[in-house]
Amino acid sequence: MAEDTPMAVVQRGSDLVIEEIQLPELKEHQVCVQVECAAFNPTDRLAFDLNAFGDGAVLGCEFTGVVTRTHPSVTKLVPGDRVAALVWGGEIKGLGAYS
Repeated sequence: MAEDTPMAVVQRGSDLVIEEIQLPELKEHQVCVQVECAAFNPTDRLAFDLNAFGDGAVLGCEFTGVVTRTHPSVTKLVPGDRVAALVWGGEIKGLGAYS
């Protein structure tokens, strides 16, 4: 597996597994971040326990990392910027702090 292969912690039934993932295309006002640290908080645990987002969900809300790509509409961040951010993991296929 190449070093730049996108990986994520994905919910598969009652398990969490590490898998290669396909990154979604960036939409307006979005950036891609190489996640360096992610937290596991009570909302993640609840979403996991209830299987709230179904098989294949990438959970996780809080994370830090480095911007790798930006949508052309993004004007305040550039690749290489370090960020701390929030995302509602699991709600949108393929998006979550554990990716």
